[in-house]
Amino acid sequence: MFEVVTGAMGTGCFWYFIRGLLKPRHGKGLDEIFLSAGFFLLDMVIGSFGYSLPFMACIFGLMMIAYAGDWQVKLFLAVSYFAVRELVRFTIYHAFTVYFGGLVDRLAQRMLSGICSFEQFQERIQLTENIYTISFFSFFLILLFGFLHFYKKQLPDGLGLVEGNKTELWYLLVPTLAGFVYCSIIRSIQFVWEDGEVWILDKKFPIVRLLVPLGSFLCLGAIFLAALLLKRVKGAMEKQKENQIYQNRFHDMENYIRGLEQMYGDVRSMRHDLKNYVADMQILAHSGEETDKEAFSEYLQAVENRVEALDFACRTGNPITDVVINRQFANAAQKGIATESTFIYPSEDAVEAFDISILLNNALENAVEACPKNGSISLSSKRQGKLYLISVQNTCDKAIIWEDGFPVSSKSGILHGQGIKNMQKIAEKYGGTVRVRLEKAIFYVEMLLQIGNANS
Repeated sequence: MFEVVTGAMGTGCFWYFIRGLLKPRHGKGLDEIFLSAGFFLLDMVIGSFGYSLPFMACIFGLMMIAYAGDWQVKLFLAVSYFAVRELVRFTIYHAFTVYFGGLVDRLAQRMLSGICSFEQFQERIQLTENIYTISFFSFFLILLFGFLHFYKKQLPDGLGLVEGNKTELWYLLVPTLAGFVYCSIIRSIQFVWEDGEVWILDKKFPIVRLLVPLGSFLCLGAIFLAALLLKRVKGAMEKQKENQIYQNRFHDMENYIRGLEQMYGDVRSMRHDLKNYVADMQILAHSGEETDKEAFSEYLQAVENRVEALDFACRTGNPITDVVINRQFANAAQKGIATESTFIYPSEDAVEAFDISILLNNALENAVEACPKNGSISLSSKRQGKLYLISVQNTCDKAIIWEDGFPVSSKSGILHGQGIKNMQKIAEKYGGTVRVRLEKAIFYVEMLLQIGNANS
């Protein structure tokens, strides 16, 4: 009965560990019941004999049947669980064995000294064994669950990022494999055959009682610290991405202010010359000469052209996006790239102008860099209800290296290639996505937002 209870609790620990980290293949309830039942039965048949490797192989096979996703992730979870399970066992095994072994020796001495009868000795031995079994497995299961609980918190959410980056997966897998191999070695040398007799390793070499738990504890520490370090590194990278987004915002604000300053300077210059323009046009207008009338018309056209030069070629309904688009299109014009825009800013909705400016800046900057001379760039936007789509298209005649569905930057440096990630960050803020594709030498960047639903 006790074996059934401990087996069920061990199954619960395993179920808790993998729950939420893998996607069921056929249905959440059905697959979890299938795997839990299989784990419980295998634990009763194989696990009780200490056959960890066959047990782990069978569980890995059940996970392949019941859950979808990369096999590497399932292998990592299986190895991690069994490595932790064995390491926790060896961490406390010798302490319990030495303590309760001492109790048995004292009971034997009491019987040999005549203090208690043989029947009393047998009863007390049976009671000691029961206490040992209950206390050992209770403490073992508590430590196992506690370690798995805190270890799981350090893993990437849903292992989604790990599935996309096998380097991270192998980084986490190496210490768990080392721990599993360590436990396998200890199991294989626990009992030594010598001169036809069986020697228990820790009795022949008492120092083992200290070294084995210490080695197990260090392996558990390495497994936990590897996940903790990865979590902190990823957190630092996320902060770096956020800092880059804020830097982009400040950069956009600087460009916006610079554009306004330039426009203000042009307006001041225009005001300074306006009196002269009016005086010259009055003279030409009151002249009766035909040539003066033609000159007046040309002069008026020149004034109109200068006034138009003070305004933006692309007007979106927002001054910030006006500055961004016109600046990027000016850069494109310098490279001989044709530009076209039908972008309209949804000013009445809850969407920040600087968030839109980050999307436009990164998308258009990448388009200008990738577009060949005499190519073209097209910018458009479309709204349907709360869905807002921004699309950037550019001519592309270069070979593109793809990774996880996105192009890889050919530039060097830690911040290069950050543009797409910044765009994804903004899109996620508005519950949206960023999609890129290449069709018939045209590169498409499509950014879908749910306007009015920003997650602050």
